[in-house]
Parts: sequence; C-alpha cells; structure tokens
Amino acid sequence: MVDERARETIFMWYSLFNLPHRESVAAVHDRVVTPDYTSCTGDGPADCWNKEKSIQVITGFETSIPDMKFEIKERFACDD
Repeated sequence: MVDERARETIFMWYSLFNLPHRESVAAVHDRVVTPDYTSCTGDGPADCWNKEKSIQVITGFETSIPDMKFEIKERFACDD
C-alpha cells in the first residue's frame, strides 16, 4: 500500500471513533474494510463480530461514549 493511501485509510478508520461522526459509519466501513471483515476481541465464537455487528457497535459509541476522540500521533508500516 502506498504511504499516502495507508495514511488516508488509517485516518478514515479512526475517524469512526472521533465523535460526532462526519460521515455514516457504514459508508466509511465500506471503504476501509473488506466484505468478509471480522473483528475478534477474544477466543470464543461470541468474541468475533462480522461487518454488520462492527457497524452497530461503532454507531453505538455515539451514546455510550459521546466524547470519544482518537489522535494519530505516529504510524508504522513495514513492507506492506
């Protein structure tokens, strides 16, 4: 991945966690992850989310953590 494209993708992903969102969570999610995206937070089958569940959880941050902010200070990449 070209450095500028990596920077843009990283910015788009973390923009989902800066509230309020500037764009639809689903629209950003569609541009950043693959259709078969899975996020796992543990070892059990219930600890993994598909794309739809991820969108639902991220959207829920608006009410559960309304002042959440992320700031990208550094990024590292190695041989794509």
